[in-house]
Amino acid sequence: MSSSDHEDDGEWNEEEEEEEEKTEDAEQLAKSERDEERKDVGSGKEEEEEEGEEGAWEGDEGDYEDALAPVEIRGPFLPCPPPISSLQQGFVEVSASPAFHCLDQLFHTGQITGARVAQLKELYSRLQESFKLTRDSEEALLRETKRYTEELQGQRGQLESADAFPDGQSTDVGRLRSQLLRHHNALSQSEETHTQLHYKIQSLQDEKNLLQKEYERMPKPGDLERKAKLVMEGCEDLRREVSQRKAEVQSLQEELESRQGQMIRDQKSLNQQKIMRENLKNELVQIHMVPGEIMKEIKAVEHKKQEQEERRAALEAQSRDAQAALAGAAVRAEEARHEAVAVAEELDARRTQLDAQRHELQRLARDLAFAGEREAQRQGDRATCDLRLRHAGVEKRAQHELLLQREREKERELRALAKADKQLKAARDALALVQSAHAKTHAQVDSMPQDDGSNAHRIKELRDDIEAKKRQLLKEESLSEAEARAMEAHLAEEARLGGLHMELREQLRSLLHLAQVKAEEREQKSRDSAKAKIRYERILQEVKAKDLSIVDHKKRHQEIVLRLKEFSQLYNVIKLERNRCANMILAAAQQSAETREKLKILENELEILVSSSSSKALMIQKQRKKHQTVALSRDTARADTTRCGREGRELEERHQRSQEALARLRAHVERAQSGSRELRSRYEEAVRQRRARASQLLELEGEVCALYERLHVGDTAAREGHVALQALEEEARFLAMARLEETRQLGLARRDGPSRRMLDEQLIGLHLQLLQYQDHIRELEGQLEDPEGRRVRFLEGKDLSPSELARKTEELEEQLAHKEEQLLEKQLVLEQVSRLAERADAQAREGHNDTLSLAGKMNGVRGRLRARTRRLMALVSELAMRQAAALRLQQEVRERAALVESCHARLAQGLAPCDGAEREWRSALRDEHRRRCERLARQKEEAAAADRTMAGDGAASTAEPRPNCYIPDDDLGLPVPRPYGALAPFKPSETGASMRHIRKPSIKPIEI
Repeated sequence: MSSSDHEDDGEWNEEEEEEEEKTEDAEQLAKSERDEERKDVGSGKEEEEEEGEEGAWEGDEGDYEDALAPVEIRGPFLPCPPPISSLQQGFVEVSASPAFHCLDQLFHTGQITGARVAQLKELYSRLQESFKLTRDSEEALLRETKRYTEELQGQRGQLESADAFPDGQSTDVGRLRSQLLRHHNALSQSEETHTQLHYKIQSLQDEKNLLQKEYERMPKPGDLERKAKLVMEGCEDLRREVSQRKAEVQSLQEELESRQGQMIRDQKSLNQQKIMRENLKNELVQIHMVPGEIMKEIKAVEHKKQEQEERRAALEAQSRDAQAALAGAAVRAEEARHEAVAVAEELDARRTQLDAQRHELQRLARDLAFAGEREAQRQGDRATCDLRLRHAGVEKRAQHELLLQREREKERELRALAKADKQLKAARDALALVQSAHAKTHAQVDSMPQDDGSNAHRIKELRDDIEAKKRQLLKEESLSEAEARAMEAHLAEEARLGGLHMELREQLRSLLHLAQVKAEEREQKSRDSAKAKIRYERILQEVKAKDLSIVDHKKRHQEIVLRLKEFSQLYNVIKLERNRCANMILAAAQQSAETREKLKILENELEILVSSSSSKALMIQKQRKKHQTVALSRDTARADTTRCGREGRELEERHQRSQEALARLRAHVERAQSGSRELRSRYEEAVRQRRARASQLLELEGEVCALYERLHVGDTAAREGHVALQALEEEARFLAMARLEETRQLGLARRDGPSRRMLDEQLIGLHLQLLQYQDHIRELEGQLEDPEGRRVRFLEGKDLSPSELARKTEELEEQLAHKEEQLLEKQLVLEQVSRLAERADAQAREGHNDTLSLAGKMNGVRGRLRARTRRLMALVSELAMRQAAALRLQQEVRERAALVESCHARLAQGLAPCDGAEREWRSALRDEHRRRCERLARQKEEAAAADRTMAGDGAASTAEPRPNCYIPDDDLGLPVPRPYGALAPFKPSETGASMRHIRKPSIKPIEI
């Protein structure tokens, strides 16, 4: 081997080390930037292909080992593009994946935009492709590792066979093998380049198909404009409808306020009627007391009448004298009277004419108002009749159901009553048995002798006598000391046995008391258990009643729903009535203007008549003064003559006449005042409503302008917020999908943990084997670089000349330039297509955002419209209910007014206000007398109780009296009660809950 060959071998080793370092760096970069920089990875692959081509051409100049260099000396192990068939199959699988179906569904529902769908699909396809490329690269690496191992084994065998090959021989087989290796390297390089180009073309074709689909899916500008026009027209219609509904709501609210004011006035009038009714009752009470006073006055008047008759007889003589004097004055007065009558007739004619005109005017106004009211009342009555008819049907069904329920309750109560009768009969039987036993026991107790304390006293006296007799017997008999001691022992034993007998009797008494207490406790517990059972049964019955009430309430709810539907049907009727009322108001305003003009004319005529009447009134006044002076003397005489007879009759008829006149005047004044007040209130109400509606129209116009401005600002803000919200939602969905993917990968990694550990162990073993093989290869290379030349075998053929190498390099550069030009053209086409796609995507996004904003506005307007409609229906229903209530109250007021008028009429006739008034008055007097008697009896009882419950110090006390003395228990004196003194005993308080359950200690006997 020449020195040039050795230099080539050294350069090859250096290049191998550099390329191994590049391989490690490229592997690290590929692991960190594989998903984000695929283009950079593709450019790295092209550079590695160029380096591989250079290594291959350099290897053609060497020997057998140099020819093997392009196989082992490669760039970094990067993901190789898979074959075309696998790419097509993978694309079909990606497009048919559930993720793509989910994205299409989201796009069709309008939750995400088409640009976002394309972006997510592209990202998903990229991730899928990178995953497949990574998997394929791993499989390729495994295949290459296996191939390298096989080649290494083959090389080892060849090297071992080459050791035995004779030196200095060159055969045709070696030359053919070298040519085969060169052509194989060139073929593999061209196939790899062709595969990469085909992969790029296929990916670009897929992107083009996706862009075409997105472009076809995007709406056209004409469609967007047409839809936008339709939406704007719908918005305008909705705005007009909303403004119309607002006006209707405002008018209904005003009408509701007016009806409420009318209701308040009706309520006030009703309260006044109630007050008048109470006053009438008080007056009736007072009137019942009047007859007695009238009788007294009649007696006094009769007395005065007798006196006046006496005076009358005296005055008649004087009157005869005065009549003669008055005859002349009467002639003069008659002439003045004729003149006054003529003037008065003229004045009355003018007044009657004026009153007729005024009454005609008032009659016309009242007829007009009454006609409107009758029409409105008839409409309301018709609606009310319809409502009542429907409500009557509903009430009929409800009453039928209530009747069925009452029948069921009646049957249940009858069964309970029968059961209670049975229990009562059993209880009565048991009571009869207990009463018979009690009677027997009581008879037995009565048959036994009663101990009133004398027996105990007698027993005590007998014991004392026995003791005294025994002592006397001991003293009288002369006994021996032993007998005396025995006798004393017997006496002591007898005393001890007597004490023991008393103790046993006390214990027996306490045991009997304890047994009685236990029996009472047992009876109390049995009564408590019976009460608990009864309470449990009552609770069960209440639960059943509650269930039935729930069913009833559900039925009532259904009935209320039906009524609401009926009220909604009445809305149209009320709307028509409102329009009719508006027309009537306009007509009334016009008529009121005409009436005002007529009133001005009549007022001018009235002023003229008043001026003329005032002048004539002055003349009449002068004539009256003259007439009065003349008639004064006549009147005084006539008055004296007739006063006595008239006073009696006046006193009898004064009360009745005054009451009738007062009632008539009150009725007339009230009618006149009510008519004037009603007319004035209606006129003022009409003027006020007109002014209020004008001001409200102005305010509403300003508010509508402000609302339109706020609506425009709110629409823009809502559109921007909706766009931002949609972007955030899309980003959140993307992050959620990424999180789910990471969670899935983490689960897969955790599931594959044991196999990964085993693979890591295998990988470590393979790395060790690789290191061993690399060391062995280095040893073989050292042997190959042996300068002795024992292992050198020269190949036939010749190396390329520098001119041929230059020519070949130029050809390769031309091919490379041509490929770069094609690549630039494709990049330019890709940029243009991307620009068009982005523009179309932006237009689609803008159109979609506008569509979403308009849809959101439409939904908001529809929701507000529904809410206003529901509120309007509620107001209409409430108005109808208030109207029905007002009609009912008006009917009640009319009935009460009729009742009051009938009461006044009966009082004017001297009768009772109503049929039951006298009976009620008598019952009230009887109740008052009974209460007075009960109060006196209760006062007497309290006084007696106070006398009975006097404490020892003289102070009043309601406590039970306590004993103030006691009988001593000692045997020293007689059983005479002794006073306690200042320290009297008191009743101890009841023991607490804890002490009542503590058992008394049992005293153990003391054993000596």
